[in-house]
Formats: sequence, structure tokens, C-alpha cells
Amino acid sequence: MALSSSSSYEVTAPEPPVSAKQTITGYRHGHRRRASLSVHITRQFFLGITAALLLCNASVAKAQGPKELFYRYREEQSSGTYVGNIARDSQIYNQYTQEQFDKLEYRIPDELNKFTIDKKTSTLRTAQVIDREEECLPGSLQPGETCAISFDSSVFSTNDDGGFDLLQIIKVTITVLDINDNPPKFPSNKTTLDIPESVEVGEVLHTSAARDDDAGPNNTVKEYRLEGGEGIFELQDMSSSGVTSQNGALLGTSSTDLGIVLKQKLDRETTSSYSLTIVAVDGGIKQLTGSVDITINVLDANDNRPAFESSSFTADVPEDSPQGSTVLSLVASDSDAEQNGRIEFSFSTPTPVKVSEYFGINATTGAIYLAKALDYEKDRRFAFSVTVTDGGTPAKSSEASVIVSVLDRNDNAPQIQVTLPQATVRENMKVGSYIAHLSPSDRDSNSNSQITCFVVDNDHFVLQKFSDTGSVFKVILNERLDYERATTEVVNVTCHDGGDPPLSNSTAFTLQVQDVNDNAPVFERPEYKAHIEERNHVGKFVAQIQARDPDDEENGNVTYSLIENSWGNFTINSLSGVIKAVVELDREEMPIYELTVQARDRGSPSLSANVKVTVEVDDLNDNPPFFPVPVIEMRIMENRPKNSIVGTVKAEDPDTGPNTNNRLRYSIKNNFEFPHLFALDRLSGVLYTQAPLDREERASYMIDVQVVDDSQPNFKAEAQVSVVVSDDNDHAPVFRFPGAIGPDNSTVQVTYARPAGSIIMTMAWEDDDSGENSTVSFSIATGDDAKLFFLHAVTGELMVARRMDSRDIGVHTLVVVARDGGVSFLETRRDLHVEVTSANGTLGFMDGDESSDANIAIVIALVCITAVLALAVLVTICIIRRIDRERKQHSSAKMEEENIYKQQRRPHHSPGSQPSAIVSGGGLAYKQAATSPGIPASPSARSSGKDNDTNFETELDKLRRKVKQDLSFGVEDDTSPLDASQSLSTKSASSFTTFKNNSSSSAGIMSPEKKTPSIVASRARYRRYKQQKLVWSLWTPGLQVRGPQDQYLVSEACGLI
Repeated sequence: MALSSSSSYEVTAPEPPVSAKQTITGYRHGHRRRASLSVHITRQFFLGITAALLLCNASVAKAQGPKELFYRYREEQSSGTYVGNIARDSQIYNQYTQEQFDKLEYRIPDELNKFTIDKKTSTLRTAQVIDREEECLPGSLQPGETCAISFDSSVFSTNDDGGFDLLQIIKVTITVLDINDNPPKFPSNKTTLDIPESVEVGEVLHTSAARDDDAGPNNTVKEYRLEGGEGIFELQDMSSSGVTSQNGALLGTSSTDLGIVLKQKLDRETTSSYSLTIVAVDGGIKQLTGSVDITINVLDANDNRPAFESSSFTADVPEDSPQGSTVLSLVASDSDAEQNGRIEFSFSTPTPVKVSEYFGINATTGAIYLAKALDYEKDRRFAFSVTVTDGGTPAKSSEASVIVSVLDRNDNAPQIQVTLPQATVRENMKVGSYIAHLSPSDRDSNSNSQITCFVVDNDHFVLQKFSDTGSVFKVILNERLDYERATTEVVNVTCHDGGDPPLSNSTAFTLQVQDVNDNAPVFERPEYKAHIEERNHVGKFVAQIQARDPDDEENGNVTYSLIENSWGNFTINSLSGVIKAVVELDREEMPIYELTVQARDRGSPSLSANVKVTVEVDDLNDNPPFFPVPVIEMRIMENRPKNSIVGTVKAEDPDTGPNTNNRLRYSIKNNFEFPHLFALDRLSGVLYTQAPLDREERASYMIDVQVVDDSQPNFKAEAQVSVVVSDDNDHAPVFRFPGAIGPDNSTVQVTYARPAGSIIMTMAWEDDDSGENSTVSFSIATGDDAKLFFLHAVTGELMVARRMDSRDIGVHTLVVVARDGGVSFLETRRDLHVEVTSANGTLGFMDGDESSDANIAIVIALVCITAVLALAVLVTICIIRRIDRERKQHSSAKMEEENIYKQQRRPHHSPGSQPSAIVSGGGLAYKQAATSPGIPASPSARSSGKDNDTNFETELDKLRRKVKQDLSFGVEDDTSPLDASQSLSTKSASSFTTFKNNSSSSAGIMSPEKKTPSIVASRARYRRYKQQKLVWSLWTPGLQVRGPQDQYLVSEACGLI
């Protein structure tokens, strides 16, 4: 419960609920209920609350403003003791909506290990037992100061991404209240004092008072009691603030120095020493005590006591005074002489440990000097006693008080307190996000406490002053983090004050960068190549694929898979990336496999990368060689010199490798008949000749060759090599006629009556070469100046070139040339004697009997030819007459059929329609009828009179041209097709008629029961015509028959229809 700062209460209220929200809600509801109670119930309620508050172990005071809270806490309570609720006591719930309030979180500095705070409810509790005397050392507090612990409580709002945003800084001050847990303590448990026996009554012996570390009027020393001394001594307050009770106790003293007063005269001879005990009692409810045993020795007389110039000394010492420097000099004197007047300075017994730690005293000069550097912020004031002692026997001494005030200097660097809501940050945290905040402080004052801070050597972070207070700095993310670059970020902050020279201090805190899956796996190589021998065993290792993912944990945990493995011959271990073959591989079946491996991490969402893996199957010699073709054809020109290359025999081996071809050995099998003509190189397979070849002797050779794998003799293959010897033009043409020996073998006779173009004789020759080399062309070189003869260049026929007369009678000697067709041609010349004789002359090279027989043969041949021609003329005349007769009969049958057709068609016409027209003129008949299949349709004859005659003449002209073209052996005509029914004049012997007697069309014209005998006879003759069609084609070989229509026209043209 928060109370006004002007009052303080000790509260014993029940501990508030755990949830701050529930606490606030209960407070509001309770307030409304109390407003509705009666006055009596209200009084009773507040009386109960007041009674409960008086029993509480903690008390709270709240400042007027909501940004600073004051709590009071009694020391030595157990860990976990409730201190307060930040949200409730600061009334922060009034500043936010319920939704915003639910997102608030609360923090206190991590270095503050004495308290804990619930980050959601803001309940503040102790984390350990707190001892006030440890927090505030005795003597360190100035008069009126309280022992308090101050810190900042930070209020954050949680973001949707898990980050924080600083909203407020609430300063919390907890005053630690003292309890009586420390008894009074003297500087030592025993001490010894010396006193001369000659001293007068009332002499005071000085000794140190007890010190109580507790605070408050009730917990410190309340009284001293003197025990022992036989009534000779009593206690005295040296500051005159105490009161002596009736029983001799000293009450209410606040002095640090006690006096033991002599009440009776001493006699050393009677009692040489006294034993006293001083008991110090504090004022707590349960009183605690402390004591010191004092032994007082009675000495011989020493008249004068040394005395200080002043009963108290003061000095102001800057805290930065060097060690060994003089703080102040004590001044004392002793009126005794010689040894009794010699004085020595020392700290009074007992002296606080802290005084002897920081100061020293020169026993001779009395100079108090610094034994240790001072710290204003730690000890601002020192109060102690000093003693001056003379050298007499017994020695006498006096005491004085010393107060040393420490002056502040800028000797304190700023102290930096870091509040870090969370020590981990995600690497994808947005720039500008809140990370932590700093609360620097400086125990110096004025400008020495003005602090400036900045981040050192880390550009990822920057400081920003918090708007609520100038002494708090927010640490803001300035650049994006990268877990893969650094998993931790050390934030070094340096703060310096405004002193001259300024002092600085640095602190650092470490942030753990939390990984997010922002990196896909990366393969060690852009592409992998692996080798494996064929005929491998299943499970054979092929390669290991490795990918690295700089992300952490599951984000960097990579698994592997094959996403392109169409053959299914390989598998990959998903964890190790090892690729193995799952089948036995055959390089000849597939020499190279292209695989695609995918590496995928286990982040969310998952990222992946692919890499190409090429697996080459290494060859083993497990296949025999073979020839691509079983028969290899080669050609070589005849007459080539020895060792001429014919060709190369090349075998193939499915196996591969650099030495595959080197293992193949070629040879000719032993069954070859001509080993002296050909040889085969064993390594290269080159076939070459061992002697010149002659095509005229042998034109081709069949050679059986084989190849053997030298490393595997059982691996072999065979093939046949066909060597064709190409012709070389090495033979000139040779005349058989005219011959080269004798005129009888080179003379020919011809009568001058032979017509031009008649063949006189044909050259007889031969050439042993082949191809173009054996092709001979003939010509007359000389001897035909009269241009009487012509020699055919190809056939070698000698002809009469022009009409001869008697002037040409005589012997003509011609030089004829036969030249072959070789590139480098060869030729032969011969003399041919042509003797031109008169008409009754005979061949000079024939004898009389042979000439007579020849003439008889000629006469017989002429007679036979004449008889055959006469017979052919007679047969032709008979055939023509027969054709003409049958044509006339067919024309009559056709006219009858047309008349019947007209009679049948006439009843079917509707009134007003026109029947088919028959136009006759000039002995010709034309009928428009339905066309039969294969016969072109006739033009429509819908006009009458002059128009009908004109149409008929046009169609008749087309028919005549068509027949002439067909009978003129294929002259093309682009005119329109003819009608299926036409008739020609019977008066003209050269005229033709066209008619197609089709059973289907006839059926459409006349029903079977109405057929006339003439029509039946006509069709019978037409069938006979079809049977004789072969005969017609024999004597008309030039006629081109292109289809059914042309066949029909031929029949009409021949008179068979």
C-alpha cells in the first residue's frame, strides 16, 4: 500500500495478490464497496486496517509523482519478502488501455541481486537476506542520512515480434530500516591503564566508549555500568551529555570517550592494581550488551600530565591528497623536565580499524598523515581520539579528539548500470528496435556528475537518450545483425563525466544473436564429377556431396536427396550425402549419368539448393571388338607401285580408355590365295599392295581379315574386304576392221548409186580397258576432202554423206581414228580404202559364187516383203469394210433405242415442261440424254430453232477434234468433255459416231420387258468388240488410251460400235 511521503508507517498488511491486474481490480472494487458501507462499519474497517499495518514487516512511502517510488524495508527478513508492486503503487494502469497494460513487462537492473521483480505482475521481492550494516557501513553515513538502496525499474511493452520497447523509468528507493541485531562493541576486550599513586582525587583516566553498529535512538548504547573497583572509581561522560544514575550507571551518553574518575586517594603499597569491567547496554526491546576488562596499574609519582593545545582538532582533506601527505599536526606540551617532559603521540586505545587503515601518526612530531588514499564517496568524515604521553614514571597522558572531513574531488568515474530485458536478439530484428538501456551515475557533484555516453567499436548499436530522463540512455539497433557473421555481439559503452579533466568508465554486455533461417545450403563445389568402374558391386561408393549452411541448429541441419535420377541406379544418404550405386552398371549401356542432388535445411520455412553431379562409368575390357560392316569395300587403281595403300580396316571396341585401340591387332586370314599381292599392318589396319595390280588380269579380290584384342585373345572379330581394281587407261583401241595388214582387210566397195545416208560399213574394234577408258569415239582424220563420207562418232558406221555421181568413182583412202574416253586418252589410226564403183559393179573383195548367192538372196527378200505388204493391204480393206458395216448396224439400233427412250420419257413430263430435244440436220443425229458413269455430261439443249442448231454444230466440232486428236497419237485438247450420245453422218466414210452402251444407263432408259431385238443384237456385238479389243491395240500401237471414255472413242473410231 502506498503512503504519503510526509508520513511513515510500519505496516503488517497481508501480502497482495500475485497478479498486479487482480490487485488493481480488487482495489477498485474494494473502494466502491467501502463507499457504500455505513459510517460504523467504515470506522471498524479502517481500525482493522490500521492494526494490520502496525504488524507489517515492510512500510512504503510513495512520492507525489508517479515516476519515483519510496519503500521502507526492515533488515534481516527472509528471502522472498514482499516489498511492493510497481504497477499498482505508481498507478501506471491509469496511463494505458487494458490491452496495452496486458503487454507491459517490468525489469530491474541485472546487477541488483538483492531484489527480484515479477516481469508480468511487477511484484518486487527480496532475493536474499539484507543486512543494513553491510549496505551502509557504520560511520559512513552523515548525521541525518538514512541507509537506502536506489535503483531504476524499467517498464517495457512487448512487440509482436518478441522484441521490447522502453516506455518508462521509475526510480525506486528502498530505505533499509535497522533492527537491534548488533550488540555494543568496545575496540578491544581488554585494556590497561596506568595511574600514579600521587594523583589527586577526581583524576580522570580516558578510555574508548563502546560502538553499536545499529542505528536509531533505541538500538544504540543507552547506558554504561562499571563493575569492580571497590568503590574507588566511577564512570564519567567526557562530553557531559550523559547522566549518572543512583547506582553509578552512566545514562544517555553519546560520547565516544569515557572517563574513569578517581574517587579515593591511592596507595600503591596497599593495592598496586585494580580490575574493572565496563558494560555497555543498548536500548533495544531485547537489550544487548558488550563489555571491556580494564586493568589499572598504580605507579610511582609523575607530577605533571602532558596537555594538548586544544581538546579537539579538525582538518579538511581533499580526497585526492597523495598518500603520505600531512593531514594536521598535533600540538601538546609537558611542564616536566627531562625524561618526564618528553612526549609521544599515538592513537587512543582502542582506535577504530578504519582510522588506523587510512591514517598514521608521527610519535615525535604529532603529525597525522595519510596512510591510504581517501574516498569521499565512501568515507566523508573520520572522528577519532589521539593521546599524548610523557616519559615519566609512571607516565602520564592526555587525549584530544580529531575530526577529519574529506573534501570531494572529481575522482570518481561514472558508474554504468545496464538493464537488459533479454540477452538474446533475433538476427532479423528491425533497425531501430530497443535492445537495453543504461543508467549511469556519478557520486561526484555538480559538473563532475554530468555524464555523456556512447557505444565504442560496434556500428550495429547506437545510444539514444530516453525522453523521460536525461540520465538514461537506450541502446538502439543501428544496423541489421547477421548470425552467420557473429553469433554474439559485444556492446561496449563508455561514459565520461564533466570534470576537468573528465573521468570515464566503460562497461560491456554481450548479446546472443538468435539465428533465423535466412541462408540456403551452399555446396562446397559448383559441380561434382565422380567415377565408378562398370560391373561394380551393389552399394559401391560413388561420391560424397557436402553442403554447408551457416545457420544454426535446425536451420543449418542439411539433408540430401536425389531429385533427378531417372534411371534409378543411384541412392544418396540423406544425412551424410554419400552417393552409392544400387545396381551393377554397364558403361556400354550408359557411359555417363547426370544426377541432381538437392540439399535442404530443416528451418521453417525450409530453404534448399541444387547441384549437378556427373557420374562417369569407367570402362573395363569386357567386350570384344567388332567391325561396323561385315564387308568392307575398297578400290585401287591398277598399275600402282608396290606398297600403295588400298584402305584402312577399322574395327571398333565398345570399351574405352587411352589404350583401347592399342590393344587391337589386325591380320589377313591364312586362306587368302594372293598373299604376294596384299599385306595388312597389324597395328593400324592399313591394307597395302605388295606388287602392281592388273585389272585386265583380275578385277577384284576378296580378303578375309580378323581383329584380335591383344589383352584378351578370345576377343576377336572377322570381316571381308572387297578390293575392286579400278581401270587405268593403259590400252589403246584396237581395230579389227579395217585391219592393219593387207589391203584386202581394209577395203570396202560401194556403188555410186547408193543414196545419201546409207551405211557403207561399220567399224569393228575392241578395247581391253573398262568404263570411260573403253568408250571409243571415231572420226575421219584425212582423205575425205570431197566430203563424200560421214563416220558416226559413237557407232562407227560409215555412211554416204551426199549423193554420188560418176565423178566419185574410184578408191578413196580414208585415215580413220579410234580414240578412247580416258582422261589421258589413247588412239589408233587405220587406213580405210573405200572403192566407189559403177552400179553393176560387185564387191571387189567377194568372188563370183559369193556375189551370185547374195543377189539371189536379195531378190527373194524383196518378193517376200511385197507379198506381205499386199496381204496386209487386203486384210486392212476387209477390216475397214466390216467396221463400216457394223457401224451402220449400230447406228440403226441406236436410233431405235432413242425413239423408245423418247416414248418412255414423254408421259413423265409435267405440263409446261419441255421434253428432250432431238435435233437432226445434215444426216446427223444428236440426243441429250443422262450421262452414264465415266462419260461426260452433254450440254443442256433447252433452246429451240436456230439456237439448237448452233449448239449441235458446236458439240459436233468438239467431237471431231477429239477423235482426230486421239487418232493422231496423243494430241492434247483442253476443250470440254463430250456428251455420252452422239451420231455421225452415215454418208461420210471418214465420219465417226460416239455412243456408250452402258448397262446402267440402258436400264434407266428402257425396262427389260420392253427391249427390242435390234437393241439386244447391238449389245451382243458390243460384247464381241470388247473381246477383240486386244486385236485393235495391236494394229493401232500409237493410240493412247487414258480411261473408259477414251476406250469408248476408240471403239467408235474403229467402227466396232
